[in-house]
Amino acid sequence: MRGVPSQTESGSLHRLIQRVRDVIAEDNKARLKSLAAPEIIPSLESDLGAPLPLHISLSRTLQIRTEDRDHFLDTLKFSLRKAKVDPFPFTFAGLKWVPNFQRNRWFLVLGIERPASDELNRLLNACNEAAKRCGHPSLYIGGQGDGPMETDTENEAKKRKTTPTNHREAADRSDHFHISIAWNLEEPDHEWISLLKGVEVDDYVQPPEATIDAVKARVGNVVHSINLNTRIISPETSRLTTW
Repeated sequence: MRGVPSQTESGSLHRLIQRVRDVIAEDNKARLKSLAAPEIIPSLESDLGAPLPLHISLSRTLQIRTEDRDHFLDTLKFSLRKAKVDPFPFTFAGLKWVPNFQRNRWFLVLGIERPASDELNRLLNACNEAAKRCGHPSLYIGGQGDGPMETDTENEAKKRKTTPTNHREAADRSDHFHISIAWNLEEPDHEWISLLKGVEVDDYVQPPEATIDAVKARVGNVVHSINLNTRIISPETSRLTTW
């Protein structure tokens, strides 16, 4: 699920990122001893200035053998269809910093409000079901961060044994869903993480006009679009994303 922001939306996101920089700079000026400010690098455009699609990720990279790819795609398609999720709108829920799985890059992200019918959790559960059926780790089952924060699959296996299936599937992982708009290589100081709570996102960006209407799965070099409102899977040439 993904989308390229319009020129107006992109401008609003750039202004929001600049506001975060300004808030940090203003706070630093008031300090007796300045703190190191993060280098906030927007992720809205390519190196050549082309607009990049933003996305809500439902996955980490899974190592799928070539001979297993068709089976995985069929399993994912079946699981998503069984979830019966219709296209749905979404809104933002403030700013925060989250790390990637290796914690070697931190992302400035817009949180996502839990949709009215809990569609994101339902889609995630469907993806988890497909991954599990094909022998892969589940997604977003650990702590906070840009992706699952489990240290290894052994920890996950232990959780599966000790946690009832219905409890796992009912878990609300809404705090994990977000759209990355910028990044930084080092963990921001705790003061800068807390400072984001004072930035009013609604003053800069409005709820997107687009709805989430498909899940895109990159298998090998091909991205397959699994539409939520139809039973069609079509190959595309873009990256795996969600929007």
